[in-house]
Amino acid sequence: MSPELRERLRICTPKGLNLYKAGIDGEAGYPQNFSRDALEAGMMADDPEMVRDQLIYGHLCQAKEPNPFNGAEPFKYHHQLPGVVVQRGLSTDYNASDVTALYLLGHAYYQRITGDRSLTERFRDNLLGAVEVYTYSHLNPATYQFEEDPKFCEAADFALDRTDWKDSMTPGRDGGKVIYPVVFPNLQALYMRALRDASSMFGTKEPTNEADKMRRGLQDLYDKKPGSFYIAVDRQGPIQGISSDGLNMFAYLDLEDLEPWQWEAIIKASKVLETVAGYQNIDPGIARTMVDDYHARVWPKEGATILKGAARLQQRAKEEGLPHLVDAFGHVME
Repeated sequence: MSPELRERLRICTPKGLNLYKAGIDGEAGYPQNFSRDALEAGMMADDPEMVRDQLIYGHLCQAKEPNPFNGAEPFKYHHQLPGVVVQRGLSTDYNASDVTALYLLGHAYYQRITGDRSLTERFRDNLLGAVEVYTYSHLNPATYQFEEDPKFCEAADFALDRTDWKDSMTPGRDGGKVIYPVVFPNLQALYMRALRDASSMFGTKEPTNEADKMRRGLQDLYDKKPGSFYIAVDRQGPIQGISSDGLNMFAYLDLEDLEPWQWEAIIKASKVLETVAGYQNIDPGIARTMVDDYHARVWPKEGATILKGAARLQQRAKEEGLPHLVDAFGHVME
């Protein structure tokens, strides 16, 4: 990030934390703090100071109790502060099911890059709550899948139609709304990574053991017919179709989490998403049926995530002597 752009995006809080706008659109830009944008941007830019200040701010704002108005749950981190009331008279403050995992990934990144454990120790109770209270409460004990449901914040619905990063609409459902409870395969992979990172940070095996159980649950989300993962599985059943989530998961899964043929099948199935600018978010045929195509386009941030994940997996494939996978991951990076 250039110094000039960094300064235009920077907001200094009264506590001296340097936070960053999610983007620039006119003079004001986006003054709200978005956890997802800041943490992912900081890790992509390899900027531990940016990540550190966002982590601290997130801990100061971490929810303490359920709130049906804004989606808060104990030890859940915020989506957008201040939130906005958008639909159903509800606010967006804590309407994100992925950001709690991103705070765990962010801490693991900061500790790995800087060698500084003091931040993790300072917020140890917050992080343990994020694992043992928030994450474990969302794991269905029968399927070991991460379920999203407004019941966890004692509500009937959220302000947003879905709470993963593709938080606009879902194809195959009336009005683009999922029917809770819902499982997003991308979230399954993300929380597997978050639990493994938590084990590394705290030197305990329990989170990794839970992630291993989630790996079994992940297989039930794989759709063998097209060779990729379902878009989602909600109370009405699986939502079929090719989306970029299968590729996005490359950033979070270990090579051993899927069979070699599954990695190759996902890459083959994703050819329908290829454009000159990168991978489109969803099958163009499905995109044409969506009233809101906000999350049916090519997103540079997702392209960066896919590229980083493919490079990591390709290196592991080289180490394991799997030339077909080396070539397959190489295709993703072309």
